Amino acid sequence: MDTAVDNELVADLTRAMRLFLKGAALEEEGQLRDAVGFYRKAVQLVPDVEQRVHELSLKSGGPAGKKETKTDDGKGKENAAEVEFEDLPVKFSQIISQQGTVCLPNSEQQGTHISQLPPELLLLLLRWVVSSELDFRSWARFAAVCRGFYLTAQDNELWRLICRRAWGCQVEGRRKWRLEFDRRPRVRVDGCYIARITYVRPGELSFQTSTYLPWHSVLYFRLLRFFTGGRVLMLTTAEQPNISVGYLRHRRSPHPQVLSGSYKVDGTAVTAELFEAPRPKPRPQGRRLVPPPHDTGTRKYSMVLQICSQKIIWSRYSIETTYLSGQKSVCEFELTNSQFPAMSFARVRSYTQVPTQEML
Repeated sequence: MDTAVDNELVADLTRAMRLFLKGAALEEEGQLRDAVGFYRKAVQLVPDVEQRVHELSLKSGGPAGKKETKTDDGKGKENAAEVEFEDLPVKFSQIISQQGTVCLPNSEQQGTHISQLPPELLLLLLRWVVSSELDFRSWARFAAVCRGFYLTAQDNELWRLICRRAWGCQVEGRRKWRLEFDRRPRVRVDGCYIARITYVRPGELSFQTSTYLPWHSVLYFRLLRFFTGGRVLMLTTAEQPNISVGYLRHRRSPHPQVLSGSYKVDGTAVTAELFEAPRPKPRPQGRRLVPPPHDTGTRKYSMVLQICSQKIIWSRYSIETTYLSGQKSVCEFELTNSQFPAMSFARVRSYTQVPTQEML
């Protein structure tokens, strides 16, 4: 009888170790969601299967044994800490599977606790937390609540949707989208890129001024706001940024001087085309339509920018003017540091204060 029980235990241990190693192989390939399923099955058969596999690898002189021998220069501790951090989702999922719920109430509840919600509904709530404007500060607060919320925040499908919103294209394949998001350059959408420009112009002596200044110091700001889905707004104004950022809060700004258009990100390069707000059509006076005093044309602003950490740097800037006669003229700007300085990112809390749309 004891022999039959021992054989059954050995068979369970062998099967659990195979499942655990299969999960480890899938985790190395970046298929974390599938790996967790194999880990869960292995732990259900043998709760300490991870320790058993580790001991077996030490006896056989495998990779685990080699890692422990390289600790003389301090790198072993760093590698161990890195491996431990990477194993957090696996360890957390084991704890969650044992307790049966995504979280536990800290005190007695009179109503229904959030732990009673199914994982699908919790993911839907998280999509509203991140929202269409990719509010990662709120995402980080959500993930810091407990182990279950941390695992929910690492969901691979959630990060695939985030990548699709960030780069405005369909993403395919089975990848670890969280790592893809961290490695790939992108523009931030929860604030504005702002540049402060100053220059000196000579003064004018006129009978209308009582005092004459030989020069004037001119200060203005250039603001650039990116949205998910490929929309961009730009505003050049003399108002302070704490006032002017409000003009760029919505995708369609009522400010007449705001330029709107589209952009695309290719590597570290950002290509954008913007247009002026449409002018109001002239109203007829009597039976005649009064034409505008002169043809100013319609302008297209084309720019190429480079992403550099929390800044964007100008690479190319031109304005193409098209007149009613069909004639076109192109003006290329010389990009100097004084007139086109790098634009630094500034987070604007009001942009993500109230989510208007879930992340689709």
